[in-house]
Amino acid sequence: MTRSSYPAFGAKLVLAAAFSVCAVASQAADFYVVVPIKGKTAAAVPAAPINVSLQSATLPAGKVGRAYSYDFAQHILVTGDPALDLSQAQLTATGLPAGLSLSAAGLLTGSPTVKTSGTSFEVSAAYKSKTGAQTYTVQVRDVGFEALTLSSASSSTCAVTPAGAVLCWGYNSTGQLGDGTLINRSLPTAIPSLVSGATAVASGGSHSCAIVSGAVSCWGNDTYGQLGNGAAFSTLTPTPVQGLTGLQVVALSAGLGHTCAIVTGGSAYCWGVAGSTSRLGDGTTSDRPTAARVSLAVGDVAVKLATTQVSSCALLADGSVKCWGTNYSSTPMAVPGLANIVDIAGSPTSGSTPYTCAVSSDGRVFCWTSSAGIVEVPGISGASQVVLGNNYTCAVTTGGVKCWATSGSATAASLFTIAGVTSPVQVSAGSSFVCVRQQDNLVRCGGTGTSGQLGQGSMTSAPVGTPVQVLE
Repeated sequence: MTRSSYPAFGAKLVLAAAFSVCAVASQAADFYVVVPIKGKTAAAVPAAPINVSLQSATLPAGKVGRAYSYDFAQHILVTGDPALDLSQAQLTATGLPAGLSLSAAGLLTGSPTVKTSGTSFEVSAAYKSKTGAQTYTVQVRDVGFEALTLSSASSSTCAVTPAGAVLCWGYNSTGQLGDGTLINRSLPTAIPSLVSGATAVASGGSHSCAIVSGAVSCWGNDTYGQLGNGAAFSTLTPTPVQGLTGLQVVALSAGLGHTCAIVTGGSAYCWGVAGSTSRLGDGTTSDRPTAARVSLAVGDVAVKLATTQVSSCALLADGSVKCWGTNYSSTPMAVPGLANIVDIAGSPTSGSTPYTCAVSSDGRVFCWTSSAGIVEVPGISGASQVVLGNNYTCAVTTGGVKCWATSGSATAASLFTIAGVTSPVQVSAGSSFVCVRQQDNLVRCGGTGTSGQLGQGSMTSAPVGTPVQVLE
């Protein structure tokens, strides 16, 4: 008898053998038998549902009248589609700021027409009949120059931008704008060698300095060695200060003919003209074309500096103040009657009385000269910063920016408030103009603008009390 003659019998033998093997395996583990049934098919596994959503994101700010672009396609999320094709996604938006529109592909473009502190709008994404939405917010700012910090001198101003670049504008007779020319500039003008990495800037009588990656470079007038380049020669572009190798500079102050700096750890260095009583503070009357260490006492930690034409002062970490130079000493000496100080400033420009002012922790302002006693400025409260220019002294207070004449004793009646600024955080002052940096980093300047000091793109002036927007 052949095997083909008994097909059923052969199948039974195969099944018996299979069950026999499974029986042995069952002693160690569970087992399953799948038996196909003629005419039956397994039920299909349901496909996962398609879900569409948009990721949240912080959008870059726009500026009125300036082109804006942002791609929302990068934020589309689709799950549950094995044949994903995002080119089929369609985006729409509602509540966009005026002047902006969204393409179906998700590109937001246009030029905003209205300033807003923050406009919220909804973006929806549709994909294969499924949708998802997300709310976004965009701020639209004025067209204006933005700065993280600024410093004004006689008739010019320099500032550090959010990108870490240094830009200057105004009078440029000795190269104090650092752009390689002697041309006055009515708009903030870039210094080609300082396009990133800057953290601070200081402007003196006719020179300026900046901290870049912990090192200092200066430019402009170097009649007295105030640039610190070792050769006492003026330059139209930044040159490194010598004598600070291996040190990290954290603060600067520029006077009329000298410059001072603080390094990590609180030591101070000065360079330039010393004068008969050493405004450099190293105990000598020798001019220094390179940085020389100030003779602070052991344990003194300087946190801020103030320079005038003939003296220098340091605010110490303990809230006290020490000064040196004319009517002080050739080395730092304590200023009696000052305690709990949080800010100091001096008048660095030529022609003004060598005033120094300080702000106490309780928001009061005190001023003095190197030969006169300390006087509290009446009518000032809630102050956080003070600055002295040739014509005006100003303080940032909780009630706005308050100013008074530098040349005379301030009275409550002589104070005036700078109008038109929003949430001021810093003020700087030159010979006859004042600049204010707002919390949004926009800068407004008022006063004499005949050399471009107001940054308006023209040589026009504006009232000190109602400053105008510095333009890009």
